[in-house]
Amino acid sequence: MTFLCGLFFRVTICLLASRSASTTCLPEAIPEFERAFIKTLDGTDIPIGFFQGAWESSYLTSDIARILVEEVLGYHTWIHPEDGRSAVTSPYALAGCLDFNNATNQQCGINETRLHVCVDCWSASYASVVEEMKETFPHLIPVDLGSMGYEGEESMYVTKAVLQQALDAEGLALDFYRGYNLTHHNPKQYFDSIDTINLADLFPCEETDFYKPESMAAYARWTGDAAGLQVLANGNYAAKCHAGKWWISPQCRSDTSTCIPVITAGVGWKLQAMMFWSTTYGLPTAIAVANSWGNYVAIVSTTRSLYYWWVPDATFITQQPHSITFPPYSATEWAQGNMRTAASGTYISKAVSSNFANQVMDLLLTIASGTLRYDVACQWVRDNKQRWQDWLPIETNCITGFGLADAAGNFVMDRANATSCEVCTPGRYSQEYLDTGVTRRCVLCVPGTSQEKSAATSCTPCQPGSYTDTDGRETCN
Repeated sequence: MTFLCGLFFRVTICLLASRSASTTCLPEAIPEFERAFIKTLDGTDIPIGFFQGAWESSYLTSDIARILVEEVLGYHTWIHPEDGRSAVTSPYALAGCLDFNNATNQQCGINETRLHVCVDCWSASYASVVEEMKETFPHLIPVDLGSMGYEGEESMYVTKAVLQQALDAEGLALDFYRGYNLTHHNPKQYFDSIDTINLADLFPCEETDFYKPESMAAYARWTGDAAGLQVLANGNYAAKCHAGKWWISPQCRSDTSTCIPVITAGVGWKLQAMMFWSTTYGLPTAIAVANSWGNYVAIVSTTRSLYYWWVPDATFITQQPHSITFPPYSATEWAQGNMRTAASGTYISKAVSSNFANQVMDLLLTIASGTLRYDVACQWVRDNKQRWQDWLPIETNCITGFGLADAAGNFVMDRANATSCEVCTPGRYSQEYLDTGVTRRCVLCVPGTSQEKSAATSCTPCQPGSYTDTDGRETCN
């Protein structure tokens, strides 16, 4: 397996929009008929698989990554036809799970993965999933190659039009959580009713994070809102929903006509935090999850509602949305599962190095103005050649789990004899090695130790009563 396969094989990535196979961006692009495949563990040729989340910055940065992989590095690529409904799906998809969008049964461990790459991945959202995978699929855990150069910010948003109407009418600041306190104000008058939103455009609660037991248990523990939850037959907590689609906050639970609709997407992006904010600070909200990206955009664009949104993204930029200010983020409380304070900036990782801190929103705004996404990505690649040339991999810079190998695929111990990297086979481990830079080599396990797995980073000492008397043993006798 080549270094590129090693680089992308277990890394988290997100993809791009489809385009004609004959289209190229760069005049010096490697033509399609000259592009290479990577290989599966059994030697089958496959394209590098890209996995994308259902949000614009993922599509855009994946477009850029795919142009570079195809036209500069010279590899075939493939796009999975199903987008990830949330960031949490990324590690499941890259581990080869067949139903990565399923909240409860992702069908993992059946097939070798065909998805290898992800940029603009909201890694902080799936940190707990990766920890669980260390026990079940340790050899397929995504490799974090660093920050995208910008953070993601998630919150509950209100449009400029609604905000301005409340300010003009009574000086009410709806971009501040105290503006929703019913003791002094009636914020509902500036919003539509939940009845104006078609139930057919919303997910049933049981298909979303409203039925995520650990999230609902944390909500129950820290808010004490037993009336907003139900206990299922298996003993797990789940949200108690109105009409099977809306979770109603305590402040308007007795009369849903007084609730302000709050719309999110995916399987319930930031749903748990919005429940905490609503209950803790007395927001009269009804929260629901749109059942498609199109319905999410349509509901937010055509109704006066609050909604989940994030930056960098330009989907609702023409509405000039304002995030609602909550008490400052408390890392201690969030670590305990108490999400009553504002969310923190979210770490976004990548596989292909980039720093878009001052550019990504400009690019997204260009897309929002009507320019095709691929054209925006292509223009960026053309305009930033010196930058992305520094990203191109050195084929003998091996990542964890891999080691130096020669042209025949044999492991070697120094860079002078190496042409690529290969995954470390059983009986070896991946050892860090420093010469002209940091790389790794696959070193044989010494007598008294063994390693039965591929891509290992250490050898395991033999148990008392067993032994190995030669190098490179997979098991102890």
